[in-house]
Amino acid sequence: MLLDAGLFLGLAIWLWLGRGTGLRITIWHGYIAAFIGIYWISCLYASDASAAIQEASKFSNLLPLAILASSLSIGKFDSLLRQWAWVGAFLTVWGWMFELFRNGRLESTLGYANSLAVLLAAGAYLSWKAFRENHGKIYIGLLVLQLVGLVQTGSRSVLVLFAVICCVELVRLRGKALFALLGILAGGAAIAVGLANSYSTEIFRRFSEISWNAPELQLRRQYWSDGLNLLKEHWVAGLGGGGWAVEHSSWYYVKYLHQFYLQVALEVGIVGLIAFLLVVFAPAYRSRETVLHAGFVWLLVGFLLLHVAVDIDFEYPLCFGLLVLLLARAESLNSLSWSGLQINRFMRLCVIFGGILLAVAFSILSVQHISV
Repeated sequence: MLLDAGLFLGLAIWLWLGRGTGLRITIWHGYIAAFIGIYWISCLYASDASAAIQEASKFSNLLPLAILASSLSIGKFDSLLRQWAWVGAFLTVWGWMFELFRNGRLESTLGYANSLAVLLAAGAYLSWKAFRENHGKIYIGLLVLQLVGLVQTGSRSVLVLFAVICCVELVRLRGKALFALLGILAGGAAIAVGLANSYSTEIFRRFSEISWNAPELQLRRQYWSDGLNLLKEHWVAGLGGGGWAVEHSSWYYVKYLHQFYLQVALEVGIVGLIAFLLVVFAPAYRSRETVLHAGFVWLLVGFLLLHVAVDIDFEYPLCFGLLVLLLARAESLNSLSWSGLQINRFMRLCVIFGGILLAVAFSILSVQHISV
């Protein structure tokens, strides 16, 4: 909630200072607003209003982030994405410094190894992209750091998907770049394996269990089966935000279903799921002519969308925020869409007032939540 307040206030200040000249709002932002609005509507009928408000608040920061991101030029956008390499390296080193491990797995500040692994995999890929575009050899070091952290998370599904990304990238490369990537991956993998092995053999036991019948996957299949049975009864409006945890608290407590699409359908019904799919696939359809221009964007978007089919990454603002940034980058190349609403003086004042109002509202909600 404090993150929501900060972002809405930041949007208002940014517009007030007059830096929003190039800001535009398109139909894509409408889909994001609809997705968030459906979650807030679910608070009216959810069995646990407090849990529903928390879930709605968790997604509300996507709107100001998307609006701010859409104002960036391509150059500034790519510069922003390069910072992700530094974020991943920072999280890795921070986790080492303060020994933020659980059961031998690196969790850093997130408290969940698999979601950290998603951020590190994305950061490693963006490090490679920055190095290829001649932004400095420092990015090789950042890539290797994040490969080590990725192995130490022990996340099998992320490691498999990251291997797929690497294979796709190898197919796309030619000449020196191909040998460079092979060398970096081989050296980085050797360092990662060596350091991870010296710290914990538990990591390698997990990797040896990569299969459809891995214990965690068996448990999740049970969750999905129960979720599908519930969906048959609540597919129209859902159970409200946080409804899955409330529904199952009487016989087993699982806060998240570990399948984002099914969880969205269970919480806010089929309409909410459609709204989310529009957020993702509308930019893909409308910018299809420029897909080769932004291949790295769709490679990372596909990676994120595949992993949330088996995990809870989008419950973390950093992971969902990365998806929105990538989609905003794709929207910026959209040659098939209308130019968007140019922000005039009246609309600027409306957005400023709305941003301040929402910042105050989320601040009050945060204080009330802490007091409870």
